[in-house]
Amino acid sequence: MLSHMSRDSHAPNYEFEMFHPKGGTPGRREFERIARFQALPFPSPYEDAVSLDPASPEAEKRTVGVVHELLSLTIDKKSVISRISFFKNEFNIPNCSEALFERYPGIFYVSHSGDHHVVFLKEAYKGSEVLEKSPLLLINEHLVRLMKLGRAHKRHQNTHVEDEESHGSSDELSEIEQHESLTKTGDIMI
Repeated sequence: MLSHMSRDSHAPNYEFEMFHPKGGTPGRREFERIARFQALPFPSPYEDAVSLDPASPEAEKRTVGVVHELLSLTIDKKSVISRISFFKNEFNIPNCSEALFERYPGIFYVSHSGDHHVVFLKEAYKGSEVLEKSPLLLINEHLVRLMKLGRAHKRHQNTHVEDEESHGSSDELSEIEQHESLTKTGDIMI
């Protein structure tokens, strides 16, 4: 990630890590294009880029760097492309588009499912899992598990009430034992 760079730094030839899928290694022309891109001087994403020609390869490398940095700062290392494009003027990245992300499949992955296209930072993922999960993401995942467990518990209670009504017996003790066994197995954290 680029976040280790200071605001004043100007790395002459910063090279992005490339993660190509198995069997998806670039051909000779694509490899040469990427090598030329990697060899370009790197204008820091934190510096003003007004002096850069928006059509220049250096401006494209800066745009890749800005989006790379932006995605690395998000909780889940992804974003809807339209949200990133919303900041084109603010971040001075006029050439930011879905086509840009698709030109660098070793850095970004673009999902075309649904109405919104989402760009993922490839280096932050192993398969479909985020490698370094933010504490907020961990809390969110835990909350989702608890909500699913609560729904399952509610369904069990509803089934239990129907059984009581049909059999005419009360079994509060088994419900308490079930809750205690769930807390002991670690499915619920208290």
